[in-house]
Amino acid sequence: MQSTNSIKLEKKYLSSDVLSVSELNNYIFKKIESDPKLSFVCVLGEVTNLSESNNHLFFDLKDENSKISCIVFSERRKNVYEPREGEEILIVGEVEYYRKLGKLRLKPIGIKPVGKGAYYRKIEELKQKLRREGLFDEVHKKPIPKLPERIGVVTSKDGAALKDVVNSIHKRFPNVDIYVKHSSVQGEGAVREICEGIEFLDKFNVDVIILARGGGSVEDLEPFNDERVARAIFNARTPIITGIGHKEDETIADYVADCRAITPTEAGKVAVQDKAELLKKLDELEEHLLQAFKKFREIKEQEMKIEKMEKQIVEQEQRVKRAERSKYVYIAIIAVLVLVVVILLLWL
Repeated sequence: MQSTNSIKLEKKYLSSDVLSVSELNNYIFKKIESDPKLSFVCVLGEVTNLSESNNHLFFDLKDENSKISCIVFSERRKNVYEPREGEEILIVGEVEYYRKLGKLRLKPIGIKPVGKGAYYRKIEELKQKLRREGLFDEVHKKPIPKLPERIGVVTSKDGAALKDVVNSIHKRFPNVDIYVKHSSVQGEGAVREICEGIEFLDKFNVDVIILARGGGSVEDLEPFNDERVARAIFNARTPIITGIGHKEDETIADYVADCRAITPTEAGKVAVQDKAELLKKLDELEEHLLQAFKKFREIKEQEMKIEKMEKQIVEQEQRVKRAERSKYVYIAIIAVLVLVVVILLLWL
Protein backbone atom coordinates (compact mmCIF):
# COMPACT_ATOMS: atom_id res chain seq x y z
CA MET A 1 0.00 0.00 0.00
CA GLN A 2 1.39 3.41 -1.03
CA SER A 3 1.94 5.94 1.72
CA THR A 4 0.23 9.32 1.73
CA ASN A 5 3.57 11.08 1.19
CA SER A 6 4.37 9.05 -1.94
CA ILE A 7 0.91 9.77 -3.39
CA LYS A 8 1.42 13.50 -2.77
CA LEU A 9 4.87 13.26 -4.37
CA GLU A 10 3.42 11.63 -7.48
CA LYS A 11 0.69 14.28 -7.78
CA LYS A 12 3.24 17.04 -7.36
CA TYR A 13 5.49 15.85 -10.17
CA LEU A 14 2.89 14.41 -12.56
CA SER A 15 2.84 17.69 -14.45
CA SER A 16 4.53 19.44 -17.34
CA ASP A 17 7.63 19.98 -15.11
CA VAL A 18 8.73 16.35 -15.55
CA LEU A 19 11.59 16.10 -18.05
CA SER A 20 12.74 13.23 -20.20
CA VAL A 21 16.44 12.34 -20.19
CA SER A 22 16.82 13.97 -23.61
CA GLU A 23 15.09 17.14 -22.46
CA LEU A 24 17.35 17.37 -19.41
CA ASN A 25 20.47 16.81 -21.48
CA ASN A 26 19.33 19.40 -24.03
CA TYR A 27 18.73 21.90 -21.25
CA ILE A 28 22.24 21.34 -19.79
CA PHE A 29 23.72 21.56 -23.31
CA LYS A 30 22.06 24.93 -23.99
CA LYS A 31 23.20 26.29 -20.61
CA ILE A 32 26.81 25.34 -21.31
CA GLU A 33 26.64 26.56 -24.93
CA SER A 34 25.31 29.93 -23.84
CA ASP A 35 28.00 30.49 -21.20
CA PRO A 36 30.77 32.56 -22.88
CA LYS A 37 33.29 31.61 -20.19
CA LEU A 38 33.06 27.95 -21.15
CA SER A 39 33.66 28.62 -24.84
CA PHE A 40 37.27 29.60 -24.21
CA VAL A 41 39.09 28.20 -21.17
CA CYS A 42 42.73 27.62 -20.19
CA VAL A 43 43.23 24.54 -18.04
CA LEU A 44 46.43 23.13 -16.53
CA GLY A 45 46.58 19.47 -15.61
CA GLU A 46 48.22 16.06 -15.95
CA VAL A 47 47.43 13.65 -18.80
CA THR A 48 46.14 10.22 -17.85
CA ASN A 49 44.21 7.35 -19.47
CA LEU A 50 45.53 8.30 -22.90
CA SER A 51 43.99 6.24 -25.73
CA GLU A 52 43.12 6.37 -29.41
CA SER A 53 40.02 5.22 -31.30
CA ASN A 54 39.06 5.81 -34.95
CA ASN A 55 42.01 8.20 -35.10
CA HIS A 56 40.45 10.36 -32.36
CA LEU A 57 42.57 11.03 -29.26
CA PHE A 58 41.01 10.56 -25.81
CA PHE A 59 42.51 11.34 -22.42
CA ASP A 60 41.70 12.71 -18.98
CA LEU A 61 43.17 15.88 -17.57
CA LYS A 62 43.56 15.68 -13.81
CA ASP A 63 44.91 17.39 -10.73
CA GLU A 64 45.04 16.20 -7.13
CA ASN A 65 41.29 16.45 -6.61
CA SER A 66 39.45 15.87 -9.87
CA LYS A 67 39.64 15.23 -13.59
CA ILE A 68 37.81 16.01 -16.82
CA SER A 69 37.57 14.04 -20.07
CA CYS A 70 39.20 15.47 -23.19
CA ILE A 71 38.87 14.64 -26.88
CA VAL A 72 40.92 15.70 -29.89
CA PHE A 73 39.10 14.81 -33.10
CA SER A 74 41.06 13.32 -36.00
CA GLU A 75 40.84 16.42 -38.21
CA ARG A 76 42.34 18.58 -35.45
CA ARG A 77 45.13 16.21 -34.34
CA LYS A 78 47.58 17.41 -36.98
CA ASN A 79 47.24 20.98 -35.72
CA VAL A 80 47.81 20.43 -32.00
CA TYR A 81 50.58 19.02 -29.84
CA GLU A 82 50.02 15.34 -28.97
CA PRO A 83 50.44 14.86 -25.22
CA ARG A 84 51.98 11.81 -23.56
CA GLU A 85 50.80 9.82 -20.57
CA GLY A 86 51.79 11.53 -17.33
CA GLU A 87 52.73 14.78 -19.02
CA GLU A 88 51.62 18.11 -17.57
CA ILE A 89 50.00 20.30 -20.23
CA LEU A 90 48.18 23.59 -20.67
CA ILE A 91 45.00 23.31 -22.74
CA VAL A 92 43.22 26.15 -24.48
CA GLY A 93 39.81 24.99 -25.59
CA GLU A 94 36.08 24.89 -25.07
CA VAL A 95 33.85 22.93 -22.72
CA GLU A 96 31.37 20.69 -24.51
CA TYR A 97 28.42 18.70 -23.22
CA TYR A 98 27.91 15.45 -25.13
CA ARG A 99 24.15 15.08 -24.98
CA LYS A 100 23.94 11.50 -26.21
CA LEU A 101 25.87 10.16 -23.22
CA GLY A 102 25.31 13.05 -20.83
CA LYS A 103 29.03 13.69 -20.45
CA LEU A 104 31.00 16.86 -19.99
CA ARG A 105 34.30 17.07 -21.86
CA LEU A 106 36.99 19.49 -22.89
CA LYS A 107 37.80 20.03 -26.59
CA PRO A 108 41.34 21.42 -26.97
CA ILE A 109 42.04 24.08 -29.58
CA GLY A 110 45.66 24.23 -28.54
CA ILE A 111 47.91 22.17 -26.26
CA LYS A 112 51.21 23.27 -24.75
CA PRO A 113 53.53 20.85 -22.88
CA VAL A 114 54.66 22.07 -19.47
CA GLY A 115 56.65 19.07 -18.24
CA LYS A 116 56.17 15.78 -16.43
CA GLY A 117 53.07 15.57 -14.30
CA ALA A 118 53.17 15.57 -10.51
CA TYR A 119 52.40 11.86 -10.25
CA TYR A 120 55.09 10.90 -12.75
CA ARG A 121 57.61 13.16 -11.02
CA LYS A 122 56.75 11.42 -7.76
CA ILE A 123 57.32 7.97 -9.34
CA GLU A 124 60.60 9.13 -10.89
CA GLU A 125 61.84 10.46 -7.55
CA LEU A 126 60.96 7.15 -5.86
CA LYS A 127 62.74 5.23 -8.62
CA GLN A 128 65.91 7.25 -8.11
CA LYS A 129 65.72 6.77 -4.35
CA LEU A 130 65.30 2.99 -4.59
CA ARG A 131 67.96 2.74 -7.31
CA ARG A 132 70.46 4.52 -5.06
CA GLU A 133 69.64 2.07 -2.27
CA GLY A 134 70.34 -0.85 -4.62
CA LEU A 135 66.82 -2.31 -4.78
CA PHE A 136 67.04 -2.64 -8.58
CA ASP A 137 70.55 -4.17 -8.66
CA GLU A 138 70.98 -7.50 -10.44
CA VAL A 139 73.12 -8.81 -7.59
CA HIS A 140 69.98 -9.00 -5.42
CA LYS A 141 67.89 -10.88 -7.99
CA LYS A 142 67.06 -14.40 -6.82
CA PRO A 143 67.04 -17.20 -9.43
CA ILE A 144 63.65 -18.61 -10.44
CA PRO A 145 63.56 -22.38 -9.64
CA LYS A 146 63.55 -24.64 -12.70
CA LEU A 147 60.95 -27.09 -11.38
CA PRO A 148 58.80 -25.48 -8.68
CA GLU A 149 56.31 -27.70 -6.87
CA ARG A 150 54.42 -24.95 -4.98
CA ILE A 151 53.57 -21.60 -6.57
CA GLY A 152 51.98 -18.70 -4.68
CA VAL A 153 49.89 -16.05 -6.42
CA VAL A 154 49.04 -12.62 -5.00
CA THR A 155 46.14 -11.09 -6.93
CA SER A 156 42.40 -10.53 -6.81
CA LYS A 157 40.40 -13.75 -6.59
CA ASP A 158 37.74 -12.14 -8.80
CA GLY A 159 40.04 -10.79 -11.53
CA ALA A 160 40.84 -12.20 -14.96
CA ALA A 161 44.55 -12.13 -14.06
CA LEU A 162 44.15 -15.09 -11.67
CA LYS A 163 42.45 -17.17 -14.35
CA ASP A 164 45.18 -16.29 -16.84
CA VAL A 165 47.96 -17.28 -14.43
CA VAL A 166 46.34 -20.56 -13.37
CA ASN A 167 45.47 -21.60 -16.93
CA SER A 168 48.97 -20.77 -18.13
CA ILE A 169 50.61 -22.83 -15.37
CA HIS A 170 48.31 -25.86 -15.60
CA LYS A 171 48.56 -25.91 -19.38
CA ARG A 172 52.34 -26.21 -19.15
CA PHE A 173 52.74 -28.26 -15.95
CA PRO A 174 49.49 -29.65 -14.45
CA ASN A 175 51.20 -31.24 -11.43
CA VAL A 176 52.15 -27.92 -9.79
CA ASP A 177 50.26 -26.84 -6.65
CA ILE A 178 48.97 -23.24 -6.73
CA TYR A 179 48.22 -21.25 -3.58
CA VAL A 180 46.27 -18.00 -4.00
CA LYS A 181 46.35 -15.13 -1.50
CA HIS A 182 43.55 -12.73 -2.36
CA SER A 183 44.43 -9.06 -2.51
CA SER A 184 42.82 -5.95 -3.88
CA VAL A 185 44.88 -4.72 -6.81
CA GLN A 186 43.63 -1.14 -6.91
CA GLY A 187 41.99 1.41 -4.69
CA GLU A 188 42.02 1.87 -0.96
CA GLY A 189 43.66 -0.92 1.01
CA ALA A 190 45.36 -2.47 -2.03
CA VAL A 191 48.91 -1.61 -0.94
CA ARG A 192 48.42 -3.10 2.53
CA GLU A 193 46.79 -6.28 1.16
CA ILE A 194 49.50 -6.79 -1.48
CA CYS A 195 52.23 -6.47 1.14
CA GLU A 196 50.40 -8.85 3.47
CA GLY A 197 49.94 -11.34 0.64
CA ILE A 198 53.65 -11.34 -0.21
CA GLU A 199 54.64 -11.74 3.44
CA PHE A 200 52.11 -14.54 4.00
CA LEU A 201 53.22 -16.62 1.01
CA ASP A 202 56.88 -15.96 1.81
CA LYS A 203 56.34 -17.63 5.21
CA PHE A 204 54.20 -20.35 3.61
CA ASN A 205 57.35 -21.74 1.96
CA VAL A 206 56.22 -21.71 -1.65
CA ASP A 207 58.96 -22.04 -4.28
CA VAL A 208 58.06 -18.90 -6.19
CA ILE A 209 55.51 -16.06 -5.90
CA ILE A 210 53.65 -14.42 -8.78
CA LEU A 211 52.35 -10.88 -8.24
CA ALA A 212 49.74 -10.21 -10.93
CA ARG A 213 46.97 -7.96 -12.15
CA GLY A 214 45.42 -7.14 -15.53
CA GLY A 215 45.81 -3.93 -17.48
CA GLY A 216 44.41 -0.61 -16.34
CA SER A 217 44.96 3.11 -16.17
CA VAL A 218 47.89 4.76 -14.45
CA GLU A 219 45.70 5.26 -11.39
CA ASP A 220 44.73 1.57 -11.40
CA LEU A 221 48.39 0.57 -11.31
CA GLU A 222 49.24 3.02 -8.52
CA PRO A 223 49.62 0.38 -5.75
CA PHE A 224 52.43 -1.25 -7.74
CA ASN A 225 54.33 2.04 -7.76
CA ASP A 226 54.16 2.29 -3.97
CA GLU A 227 57.36 2.18 -1.90
CA ARG A 228 55.84 -0.27 0.61
CA VAL A 229 55.13 -2.84 -2.11
CA ALA A 230 58.62 -2.37 -3.53
CA ARG A 231 60.21 -3.06 -0.15
CA ALA A 232 57.95 -6.07 0.50
CA ILE A 233 59.16 -7.59 -2.78
CA PHE A 234 62.80 -6.81 -2.00
CA ASN A 235 62.63 -8.23 1.53
CA ALA A 236 60.99 -11.52 0.52
CA ARG A 237 63.16 -14.64 0.69
CA THR A 238 61.10 -16.27 -2.06
CA PRO A 239 61.75 -15.34 -5.72
CA ILE A 240 59.00 -13.07 -7.09
CA ILE A 241 57.74 -12.78 -10.67
CA THR A 242 55.59 -9.79 -11.61
CA GLY A 243 52.93 -9.96 -14.32
CA ILE A 244 51.32 -6.53 -14.13
CA GLY A 245 49.18 -5.05 -16.87
CA HIS A 246 50.45 -5.19 -20.43
CA LYS A 247 53.83 -4.91 -22.15
CA GLU A 248 53.78 -1.11 -22.07
CA ASP A 249 52.88 -0.97 -18.35
CA GLU A 250 56.06 -0.66 -16.29
CA THR A 251 55.86 -0.23 -12.54
CA ILE A 252 58.38 0.08 -9.73
CA ALA A 253 57.35 -3.42 -8.61
CA ASP A 254 58.68 -4.71 -11.95
CA TYR A 255 62.08 -3.11 -11.33
CA VAL A 256 62.42 -4.67 -7.87
CA ALA A 257 61.06 -8.13 -8.74
CA ASP A 258 63.42 -11.01 -9.47
CA CYS A 259 61.79 -11.43 -12.88
CA ARG A 260 59.33 -9.31 -14.86
CA ALA A 261 56.77 -10.86 -17.21
CA ILE A 262 54.82 -8.60 -19.55
CA THR A 263 51.38 -10.07 -18.68
CA PRO A 264 49.84 -12.41 -16.08
CA THR A 265 49.75 -15.17 -18.72
CA GLU A 266 53.47 -14.74 -19.40
CA ALA A 267 54.16 -14.79 -15.65
CA GLY A 268 52.66 -18.30 -15.53
CA LYS A 269 54.86 -19.36 -18.44
CA VAL A 270 57.98 -17.96 -16.78
CA ALA A 271 57.19 -19.77 -13.51
CA VAL A 272 57.09 -23.28 -14.96
CA GLN A 273 58.61 -25.15 -17.84
CA ASP A 274 56.51 -26.97 -20.43
CA LYS A 275 56.10 -30.55 -19.17
CA ALA A 276 55.59 -31.91 -22.68
CA GLU A 277 58.84 -30.26 -23.78
CA LEU A 278 60.66 -31.62 -20.75
CA LEU A 279 59.41 -35.15 -21.45
CA LYS A 280 60.44 -34.77 -25.07
CA LYS A 281 63.92 -33.68 -23.99
CA LEU A 282 64.11 -36.61 -21.57
CA ASP A 283 63.15 -39.01 -24.38
CA GLU A 284 65.82 -37.46 -26.59
CA LEU A 285 68.36 -37.71 -23.78
CA GLU A 286 67.41 -41.34 -23.18
CA GLU A 287 67.86 -42.05 -26.88
CA HIS A 288 71.26 -40.33 -26.84
CA LEU A 289 72.29 -42.39 -23.80
CA LEU A 290 71.18 -45.63 -25.47
CA GLN A 291 73.08 -44.73 -28.62
CA ALA A 292 76.13 -43.78 -26.55
CA PHE A 293 75.92 -47.06 -24.61
CA LYS A 294 75.55 -49.02 -27.85
CA LYS A 295 78.58 -47.27 -29.28
CA PHE A 296 80.48 -47.82 -26.05
CA ARG A 297 79.64 -51.52 -26.17
CA GLU A 298 80.76 -51.74 -29.80
CA ILE A 299 84.03 -50.03 -28.91
CA LYS A 300 84.56 -52.41 -25.98
CA GLU A 301 83.89 -55.39 -28.25
CA GLN A 302 86.40 -54.03 -30.75
CA GLU A 303 88.91 -53.49 -27.96
CA MET A 304 88.38 -57.08 -26.80
CA LYS A 305 88.88 -58.35 -30.33
CA ILE A 306 92.04 -56.30 -30.72
CA GLU A 307 93.26 -57.50 -27.33
CA LYS A 308 92.56 -61.09 -28.36
CA MET A 309 94.39 -60.60 -31.66
CA GLU A 310 97.32 -59.00 -29.86
CA LYS A 311 97.43 -61.97 -27.50
CA GLN A 312 97.36 -64.38 -30.44
CA ILE A 313 100.19 -62.46 -32.14
CA VAL A 314 102.29 -62.58 -28.97
CA GLU A 315 101.65 -66.31 -28.61
CA GLN A 316 102.58 -66.84 -32.27
CA GLU A 317 105.78 -64.87 -31.80
CA GLN A 318 106.59 -66.91 -28.75
CA ARG A 319 106.00 -70.17 -30.70
CA VAL A 320 108.24 -68.93 -33.50
CA LYS A 321 110.96 -68.04 -31.04
CA ARG A 322 110.65 -71.44 -29.37
CA ALA A 323 110.83 -73.15 -32.75
CA GLU A 324 113.95 -71.20 -33.70
CA ARG A 325 115.57 -72.08 -30.40
CA SER A 326 114.67 -75.74 -30.93
CA LYS A 327 116.18 -75.65 -34.44
CA TYR A 328 119.46 -74.31 -33.17
CA VAL A 329 119.52 -76.97 -30.45
CA TYR A 330 118.96 -79.72 -33.04
CA ILE A 331 121.74 -78.31 -35.25
CA ALA A 332 124.06 -78.16 -32.29
CA ILE A 333 123.27 -81.76 -31.32
CA ILE A 334 123.80 -82.94 -34.89
CA ALA A 335 127.08 -81.03 -35.06
CA VAL A 336 128.25 -82.64 -31.83
CA LEU A 337 127.27 -86.08 -33.09
CA VAL A 338 129.09 -85.50 -36.38
CA LEU A 339 132.14 -84.34 -34.50
CA VAL A 340 132.02 -87.44 -32.25
CA VAL A 341 131.75 -89.69 -35.29
CA VAL A 342 134.71 -87.98 -36.98
CA ILE A 343 136.82 -88.32 -33.86
CA LEU A 344 135.95 -91.99 -33.56
CA LEU A 345 136.83 -92.56 -37.18
CA LEU A 346 140.14 -90.84 -36.77
CA TRP A 347 140.83 -92.75 -33.56
CA LEU A 348 140.28 -96.02 -35.22
